[in-house]
Amino acid sequence: MKEITDRIIKKLDQNMIETGKEFLSLAYANKILKESRILTLQEIEKKTLKNLLENETIKNAIKTESKPRQWRILPSNDLVKNEIRERKFNKHKEQISSNDGDFWKDYHKKHPGFKFIMIVALIILFFYIIGKFSTPDPEHEEFIETRAKMMMLKKKGLVTDEDIKQYEDTYYESRKNKNK
Repeated sequence: MKEITDRIIKKLDQNMIETGKEFLSLAYANKILKESRILTLQEIEKKTLKNLLENETIKNAIKTESKPRQWRILPSNDLVKNEIRERKFNKHKEQISSNDGDFWKDYHKKHPGFKFIMIVALIILFFYIIGKFSTPDPEHEEFIETRAKMMMLKKKGLVTDEDIKQYEDTYYESRKNKNK
């Protein structure tokens, strides 16, 4: 019986390490032991594992306080606990490092239309920007013409620098109010 108990403990510890679980339920433990052929279907039906837990042959288990009371099988020693924590930490660390660039690198594989949509979006953006800067602003064109005329009149002495400055300020102020 001691040999079977040791095999059970070893297998359950191994599963907790592999899965990163800090405890196993009785039903899950029975499933593992059945799949690994440590316990037969008849032994599971006879509730062999439950009896081992209740007789405290397997000491690394507790029964929950709240109802329905259930068995929780814990790691058998501190080395196993530490290995579970280390495995969880490394798994988490791998997920973080693998998520750094993989998301966008593999995104187009999962979504084949992604490249097409991005190209169309960039083309639209390009034409929008080009159109924004190439579309003449009639008010600005008029401002430039009027200012040029005022400079000509300044040379003839009909307009002063202060008149030009006042015209510019009025124009820029009206543009600022218009954009609000």
